[in-house]
Amino acid sequence: MKIPTFFLLMLCFAIAGCGAMQNTVVIKDLIQIRPIIPDDPLATKLANRDGEEIRVGDVAVTEKHIDRMQVVEVGKGMFNLELTFRGVNHLRWKEYCRKNVRRESALIMNGKVWKTFVVQNVEDEEQSVFSISTIVESKEEAEELEKMLGL
Repeated sequence: MKIPTFFLLMLCFAIAGCGAMQNTVVIKDLIQIRPIIPDDPLATKLANRDGEEIRVGDVAVTEKHIDRMQVVEVGKGMFNLELTFRGVNHLRWKEYCRKNVRRESALIMNGKVWKTFVVQNVEDEEQSVFSISTIVESKEEAEELEKMLGL
């Protein structure tokens, strides 16, 4: 049985096209918190706001696990992002902190690493408020961040 030349050429183009695809990471969540894993060659590569590459592990927290988000001014031109976890979400956050205490993690927003921080232990309470310091450094950036987060 003879295969028509057209179909054979199409098969070759399809195979060549698949080999030329780039390894692109698609992030669907607005906010993620992931552990930073600098030495893992299989870790996901993301860029921070300065364009530097940071390798991160699996998603630990997304915006659906956060009960409340708030941009808080803590000084002249200094704004923190406060994330509140309650109930099951608090237990999830507490477990992540227990496993990653004193390790570096990344706050990812819209596919870019906005801030890296060292994970601290969480007290045994019914809720936890986690504050990421100096998330932005101007009133205009704070307003833009609030708009992006839908606050």
